[in-house]
Amino acid sequence: MYVVPNASASDEGVMAALQEVKTGFVAATESRIRFSFMRLDASAEPAMIKSLNLVDVAPKLVVMNAGKRKRFLHHDGDMNAKDL
Repeated sequence: MYVVPNASASDEGVMAALQEVKTGFVAATESRIRFSFMRLDASAEPAMIKSLNLVDVAPKLVVMNAGKRKRFLHHDGDMNAKDL
């Protein structure tokens, strides 16, 4: 998920990089791993920001497995398709 301080803080370059990453993970079979991307407005979802342990609400990428046991990690690299 692409976490931004507010909805107007989105970077179109990051959104395009996420789309590029998503198209690189399309598999031919139905049993493939499915990826979804979302933008999270921190000002509208303070409880979610707290549960993700985000102190600094600067634009950040968070990878989350929303299965039975919720796990996540923060991406600390550059926000481009290669580093994602």
